[in-house]
Amino acid sequence: KFSSEESRVPVFTTSNSGSASTPRSVTANGAAPAAGPSHSLPPTVEEELLFGLSGACCFDFHKNLEDVFVVGTEEGQIHKCSKAYNNQYLLSFEGHQMGVYTVRYNHFLNSAFLSASADWAVKLWDHEMKQPVMTFDLNSAVGDVAWAPYSSTVFAAVTAEGKVFVFDLEVNKYQPICEQQVVRKSKLTHIAFNPYEPILLVGDEKGTVMGLKLSPNLRRLPGGSKYLEKQEQADRLEQIMMITMGKPLDK
Repeated sequence: KFSSEESRVPVFTTSNSGSASTPRSVTANGAAPAAGPSHSLPPTVEEELLFGLSGACCFDFHKNLEDVFVVGTEEGQIHKCSKAYNNQYLLSFEGHQMGVYTVRYNHFLNSAFLSASADWAVKLWDHEMKQPVMTFDLNSAVGDVAWAPYSSTVFAAVTAEGKVFVFDLEVNKYQPICEQQVVRKSKLTHIAFNPYEPILLVGDEKGTVMGLKLSPNLRRLPGGSKYLEKQEQADRLEQIMMITMGKPLDK
């Protein structure tokens, strides 16, 4: 369970989050074109739109490959793209039926990312595969999802019903380890882990930000209290994904 403190402060979306305030196209350099007059300038190679008529809702860059990023669209498609290629996807992912609000690469396993959608689902992907590895139905439109900074297998999501969900795939691959109603008369739209303290920040559509303190069982480090190196963290999530896909584990 959480303990919460509520305050009326503005909600900001940072550039690192890779989320767009409105669905817009994305240019080859990974940025949404600035709003301007209704007429358009003559196109150039650098200004050509990468996604044509596909409205971009969110994006996130790969943690190691600075040219690679994934983009979620209002049509429910997710595309892996590169700044090195114009008008071309590296891979398109199939799974969501409605707009994708958030895509997040894992902090430890570089090939894994999460997506959150209006179709009630959070999906876990390997960015080399078109189909999702795992799907989590949260029974309401999912506004945002975030990976925990302390464990490769923990993530949290917020929904339009005002609920916060926390998952730990090492504990349970199918059900959240925590589900709590935070607000009742507004939709939750954003969530973020504090990188140093056991605190979650959640924001709603009315501009309210709430701080939620994670109980000890929700901030459990993998392997007990033992600190794990980044590669060990990555291996834990990769093993879970391999088992789910029915692939043999490397010895």
